[in-house]
Amino acid sequence: MKKAFVGMGIMAFLLTGCAGEVNLSDVDNVRVAQYAADLVLKYDSNYKERLLTEEEAKEAREKLRLAAEKEAKLQELLAAKENAKKGSTAQKQENETTDGETTNSAAPAIKYNVNDALHSEGFQISRAGYEVLDEYNDATEETSMFVDVQASVGKKLLVTKYEITNTSDTLLECNFFSKDISGSVVINGSINVDSMVTMLLNDLGTYKTEIEAGATKEAVLIFEIPENAAAVQQLELTLHVGNESFVIE
Repeated sequence: MKKAFVGMGIMAFLLTGCAGEVNLSDVDNVRVAQYAADLVLKYDSNYKERLLTEEEAKEAREKLRLAAEKEAKLQELLAAKENAKKGSTAQKQENETTDGETTNSAAPAIKYNVNDALHSEGFQISRAGYEVLDEYNDATEETSMFVDVQASVGKKLLVTKYEITNTSDTLLECNFFSKDISGSVVINGSINVDSMVTMLLNDLGTYKTEIEAGATKEAVLIFEIPENAAAVQQLELTLHVGNESFVIE
């Protein structure tokens, strides 16, 4: 049977040829590099080059292709997030008067369910609660890849969860990859946080997977929050889909 070498060239392939106009932060670069390293070490737990079967090599190439696609999308989301932040800051300054008081008296926001916000034909999408953790990984996914997200020092991860159910009678692909989905939360009425951009395979912002008829899978949006916000008493979630925003009930 034919053999193929897989070594550190995998990492070089993943981290070149996909970069866009936006540079990743140091933290995100570490995450991407770790992601690539995990792919390499999946095939060699002893950090040594070895021979793979033709089937294993084909699987590795497909995983790398998906990872490269994921990294390119990650950079797009980071750019969009930065532009949105700049726009939000500009709007806030425009609304402020000279004495620091805002001129807007906005009416209460209309609330939507998740399915209305993320409508995808053939699927029912709903909130499935949240957890506050020190780290989160997608190891429970039916995949041979493993991605881990850890909270920074003095921070916690607020992991908001979503159930995606295939309500049809056939296998369907749930694809949110091109919808530019992100989130923001207001914790305990005063702490505002935007969702993280991660390499998780079940990150709602870049979710793209096939789901069997009648089956349910979990997706997440993760927020890095201050430790003093870990005791969540009140949580308001807003999902941003393209240029629209939906306050979720």
